[in-house]
Formats: sequence, C-alpha cells, structure tokens
Amino acid sequence: MYTILIVFMLGISLFAANILILVPHLMAIVLILLRISKEEAMLIQEFGEVYREYILKTGRLLPKLKVSFKQNKSLNCTLSSLRIIASSWSY
Repeated sequence: MYTILIVFMLGISLFAANILILVPHLMAIVLILLRISKEEAMLIQEFGEVYREYILKTGRLLPKLKVSFKQNKSLNCTLSSLRIIASSWSY
C-alpha cells in the first residue's frame, strides 16, 4: 500500500511539474518512510523473533527477489539466447 502511494505521489508531482505540488508530496513521502520504521518497531515488539525472521525474507517497500543464475538452467538458457540475439544486432 505504501509503495503505490509513494509512486502515485511522485507520478503526480512529475506530471504536474509544479514545485507547489512536489514539496508537500516529498514531505509526505518522508513521513511515510518514518511511519514504516515505527510500524516495524511495533511489530517487532508484538511478535518478536518471528517478525525478525519475516523481515529477513521480505522487503520493506518491494518484495525481495532472489534469482540464482547457477541453479536456474532455464534462465541461463534464456540469458544465453538474449546474448546471441544482442550480438547479432548491428548499430
């Protein structure tokens, strides 16, 4: 929820190209980031070690993506195919 709110406010600010819109949005984003820190502290206090383990597996605003290129053979094949295609392009 917070991620989309931040992206929305940045998008509106850039689209409007108006400093009177950008400044309050930047202040709101800072407040949101502070709120996230406070919420995480409350959740750690409430759930303890279980929530600390959860934090290690997830991201704050975006999910953590773990891709191991050595273990994923289909991804390696796809990357090799893309390299071959890219090398055949002439600029």
